[in-house]
Amino acid sequence: MPAYGSEYALVVHPSASPAETNGWQTGPVHLFENRTTVRLANAYRSIGIASKAIVYNKLARLLMLDATLRRWRSMNVNRTLGALFLATSLVGALPAQADSVSGSMQVSVQVIARAVVTVDSQPASVTITPEDLARGYIDLDAPILVHVRTNSRRGYLLQVNNVSDAFTSVELSSGDMTMNVAQESWIQRPYVSGGDLMPVHARLHLARGMTAGTAQVAIAFNATPL
Repeated sequence: MPAYGSEYALVVHPSASPAETNGWQTGPVHLFENRTTVRLANAYRSIGIASKAIVYNKLARLLMLDATLRRWRSMNVNRTLGALFLATSLVGALPAQADSVSGSMQVSVQVIARAVVTVDSQPASVTITPEDLARGYIDLDAPILVHVRTNSRRGYLLQVNNVSDAFTSVELSSGDMTMNVAQESWIQRPYVSGGDLMPVHARLHLARGMTAGTAQVAIAFNATPL
């Protein structure tokens, strides 16, 4: 392209034909990365000094615009390369998705054994008659309903306590189970799915010095899992 101060003017004419270039110097010049036909003509043969200055000014503006566009394009390319480099670095720092870690872990669960006793029915007191005093004992009219639930497959221990001073001992029976409780007694029972429900028949042996009247029944039941 012509330098500043030369005797050539720049005229952009994309549609110029060979017939129109008579007396003009033509050649391909690349402006803004586009191939455009440019004709160079001797300014002294076609225009005056004033027109020459105007053309130079236009040429200078075109050259400045071209240089600015080239700088912008270079800056965009540098930014794009920088972004690609940063993305590549971050991807390289990440662990590969295909990598896997395998191991074994042993988990043990310990279930705490427990047993729960529920007394569904038990009289709070009994009436002692002279006939009961003569026999020395009194039988309860209805059985005591005892329900024991445990999660121990080995069963449980049933504990019975006689806490009444009116009776020296208590005889208990339920099925094939029998117990003679003075103050405290234990018996082993098997595990029963859904709970061990026992209708317990009780015979209360009267203590010496008892008289006819009402006496409190105090029999406590507890269970311990095995």
